[in-house]
Amino acid sequence: MNSEEASNDVKIDCCKAIIEGISKNILKYLDHSLNYRKIEKGLSFISLSTKSIEKIADKKESMEINFTQQLLGPLQCLVGTRDKCGDVSHGHIGPKNNSTNEFTDLIIHYSEGIAVYLLQNFYSLDGTFQRKINYDEYPNFNEFLDTLYPLEGKPLYSLALYEQYYDDYEIHLDDFLYEREIEE
Repeated sequence: MNSEEASNDVKIDCCKAIIEGISKNILKYLDHSLNYRKIEKGLSFISLSTKSIEKIADKKESMEINFTQQLLGPLQCLVGTRDKCGDVSHGHIGPKNNSTNEFTDLIIHYSEGIAVYLLQNFYSLDGTFQRKINYDEYPNFNEFLDTLYPLEGKPLYSLALYEQYYDDYEIHLDDFLYEREIEE
């Protein structure tokens, strides 16, 4: 993205979104106590980032957890800067005081370094973290899906979703379990 294509506030917002997305994906695989909905909606930017660093550090002793967590302080400032300066923040009326190109470049490079560091540490793990839900553990959910989407003379919808689109199966299961929690 070059400076002619996007304003500085959009670039700053993208930096935050990249770190946030990386953190959410790390938590999806490393923190089994959190469901999809909690990861997506229930945690602040700094909470997501801090938890993702802690979860990597739990599996990788060599990660410099204290140093890395200290790097998140300036990222909190990034959120504040975006809110203060960005036209896109929270639907506020623009234009606001736009950040300089030099400051925006600093944010881009700073965020890039953190993103690369998180990804390198995450992908260097041995892969045993990958959680896989056992299809047979949720018969009520599978029956719910099969009733909702009957496939006459074909495989069960729930099983096909589980085997061919596992991530979608997991998201639907999280939604199903969340709706059950609300009902109870």
